[in-house]
Amino acid sequence: MLRADRKQESLDAAVAESPVGSATAMACEAHDPAHRAEVFDRAAAEFGGLDIFIANAGINPLYRPLVDLDLDGARRTLEVNVRATLTCAGIAGCRVSSRPTTRRPVSEEITRPSA
Repeated sequence: MLRADRKQESLDAAVAESPVGSATAMACEAHDPAHRAEVFDRAAAEFGGLDIFIANAGINPLYRPLVDLDLDGARRTLEVNVRATLTCAGIAGCRVSSRPTTRRPVSEEITRPSA
């Protein structure tokens, strides 16, 4: 498992709680395209590719009355919470779909009638 987060201390604690050798981590800013690419490149280098992607990045610096809205804060929130998540999901989709597999797609498991 590769964990990515802004805070190295959070990452260190998560890796320490994982079984030895099962997790690694890297500090990353979700709004930075270079950091996003580095996360996926590192997953490929260390684990041979990507099996699952979970997006959990999000910020909320705007918790205040709408009349006090800070447009720069709104832009940053959309960049992290929406654009970065969509971009990462797109990269993940390309990386997952490019790996060979012998497993049936999940959709077959869901739509196939039971015997």
